[in-house]
Amino acid sequence: MVKVFIDAIDECHKSDRDDVIRFLHSLKIPKLMPSHNFALFMTSRYHPDGQISFGQRIDLEKRTQNDIRTYIETMLRLPTASGTRRMVTEELQKCADGSFLWLSLLLPRINILSGQGSTQKEMLREIQQCPRKLDQLYEGLLDQIGSDDLPEAGRLFQWICHSKRRLKVSELRTALAIHATSVEQSLSDYLDEKNPDYIPDDETMIKRVRYLSQGLVNKVGATDGEDYLGFHHTSITQFMLATGFGIVARKLSDLGKIYDKDNSCFANACIRFLSTRDIQKALQSGEKDLLSSFPFFRYASAFWLDHAVDAEKMKDEATVEWPTSEMLQAWITGQKWIGQDSSFPWRKGTELVHIAARHGLVGLAQRLLDQKRDSARAASHPKNSSLHIVETPVQTSGEGRSQLQLAGKKAFAKERRRVRAATRGSHYGRLVEDEFDVIFDEKDG
Repeated sequence: MVKVFIDAIDECHKSDRDDVIRFLHSLKIPKLMPSHNFALFMTSRYHPDGQISFGQRIDLEKRTQNDIRTYIETMLRLPTASGTRRMVTEELQKCADGSFLWLSLLLPRINILSGQGSTQKEMLREIQQCPRKLDQLYEGLLDQIGSDDLPEAGRLFQWICHSKRRLKVSELRTALAIHATSVEQSLSDYLDEKNPDYIPDDETMIKRVRYLSQGLVNKVGATDGEDYLGFHHTSITQFMLATGFGIVARKLSDLGKIYDKDNSCFANACIRFLSTRDIQKALQSGEKDLLSSFPFFRYASAFWLDHAVDAEKMKDEATVEWPTSEMLQAWITGQKWIGQDSSFPWRKGTELVHIAARHGLVGLAQRLLDQKRDSARAASHPKNSSLHIVETPVQTSGEGRSQLQLAGKKAFAKERRRVRAATRGSHYGRLVEDEFDVIFDEKDG
């Protein structure tokens, strides 16, 4: 027998919902799929439209009422024998309608009211006014974030939602401290208790995250036994992408603050971390405990380039702080710690021009050529040297080109050959070569 399990039908996009349901119902037609060799099992939150018909239905909302009550009684911080506790418990169970997620987000608020000495009437009113629809609940929680905490909460949501993989508590502690701080030379300058954006330990970090996010972000388990941070439910991620980030951005704008671009900020945080003296010294000495000593190293070394490339392709207004050639070579030396997460095949001698060619980053190629041209100009006109203007006849070739134009054409041809050799075999190589044609017109040298 073929058994098919489909989870979370309710999370199907509205525009596709009818087609999906029609297809699932077609599987019940005996001629297409005889019942003796096929079984279909679906899970979904309750939908009032009744479009999905079931051969047999298990209503979890009704069957989990005892579990819901046990959860409330365990998490509610009210005197055990009080009448208020009984009334609040019954109201929570009725309004939860079988949703543990709704309860997990509301219960901390009720406990805060209890700690503030609020009356039974005030707590019941809070429960009754809490939106039943999750998106409305999430929006209400964002509205409760104070203006002083909003920039920090915004950075937290960015990393939780847009990082390339889920982050450990220790990794996110470092990332947020560097994200919010100007460029420093040493990790100790970032990870210093005098830095108001640094959180000293994982336990405090978890508490801070829960407070900043109003419970939307919490500790989540993993198969490796480490503590990771993530949104409480996938529906929160969907809400943040569709609506939440827009709400945070508008609130920050009202405060006269700008919401940083995700990828450029992530790339710069990773690059700043890898550029510190501590990391450079560890790479040069081949420190064996690099990953345990610097938890953020694995993520930063694996994904700085992914974020930088995404920022360039999306043309973020913020500029990526691309590493120097010397810094890049130092990171390549430590490639044995990068592992298989990295999206770039690191080789000795890799330069930014190779990265630009591989990923089709025309903007980066333009800036590299501009830098090379500016350096050449600066070298030909030292600051301390006096400039002598001498009138000399312009010598031209048989084609009517000056000697300066011929020299420029020769230098251009040499540079283009170098880039072609460096990017041979890559379909992005032509993009960078075409950019040369735009910057240097062959006709004019």
